[in-house]
Amino acid sequence: MPRRLALAICAAGFFWIFAIHVLTGFLDFMTKDGVGSRSGMVGNIDAAIDSVLVAPLGGPLAAATLFVAGIGVAWLVGRTRGQDAGNEVRLHEAALAAAPPPNNGDFGKRRVAPARAAPASNVSPEKPNERPQVWLSGVLSNSEIGDKPGLRTRFYGEDWPPARHELDAASDERLAALRKYSRGYALAREAMPEAVAVFDEKCFKRMGDLFCAGGFFVVRGRLAELLSRFDLGEGGLVQLPFYQADLATPYGGDFFMLNFGARKNSFLPEQSRNVAKFSVVKATGLQTWQVYGWHDDGDVALSPASLVGPDLWFEEVVYNKIFVKDALAQALIEIGMGDVFKLKPCRIVETG
Repeated sequence: MPRRLALAICAAGFFWIFAIHVLTGFLDFMTKDGVGSRSGMVGNIDAAIDSVLVAPLGGPLAAATLFVAGIGVAWLVGRTRGQDAGNEVRLHEAALAAAPPPNNGDFGKRRVAPARAAPASNVSPEKPNERPQVWLSGVLSNSEIGDKPGLRTRFYGEDWPPARHELDAASDERLAALRKYSRGYALAREAMPEAVAVFDEKCFKRMGDLFCAGGFFVVRGRLAELLSRFDLGEGGLVQLPFYQADLATPYGGDFFMLNFGARKNSFLPEQSRNVAKFSVVKATGLQTWQVYGWHDDGDVALSPASLVGPDLWFEEVVYNKIFVKDALAQALIEIGMGDVFKLKPCRIVETG
């Protein structure tokens, strides 16, 4: 049981045993000069609480002792599990450091350690002994990475916007670039943000290794290093100048925009579940599909063509989803980014 949950249970017990006494006493005080039946009802409630909750524990002092002991046990359990998790992280980092460096990529510092097997619940239902080869990511709909990051984003040919959370209306040119970006097309450097500055340090400290600036994904730290070792297609990681609130002092650390640049056509709607027709692209007549938010593991089916080419891509006919190969998915899970990317395993279906 997580430490926070154990503390919450103890706190709830403390509330019911003691706080309700205060509440009933207050009600009794407020109604003592009123209708007598009301005061009598309050007394009955208080007596019932005494008999059901306090008396079995030997009185208020015993209940309070049990509560304090529960907090101590929860703290010890949480500390032990935290130490175990820290040991696991240190072992993983040692494995990374011991691995030989790769020859490709700008970062090229170390390889990803062999990924652990995916949990059984993430295995394709049709082949229970086979780990998924492709995963679907719902990161594009993860509102947390773009919720008030406390940033000002300057685009080429424009001034710095005001230091506020509300965004000004984007130009038609910038909207067109964002539409291409959200469909997986690689953009020219000039179509992306020129620089970013932090104006609200408190809000920015809530951001992890993935966040949004001006509608574009920005990565840093372990996530940036990880992505640099995978095939991202025509896009990749683009260096992004990052400043403090004075718009001149470097913030510190390396920041990169994730420039998408891979699209495939391997989605199989007839073999998929919990999907629906979304819209038709007027220019091409292409039917696009939406994956329902309640879709389950293995609901989305892809052809073996998905296994060819880049490790991260967009499907031409699937709305607002990203797809990643298993090696990248496992690496994301290893660094604690699985929930951020909202990963779900897909099925590979032979089409004959």
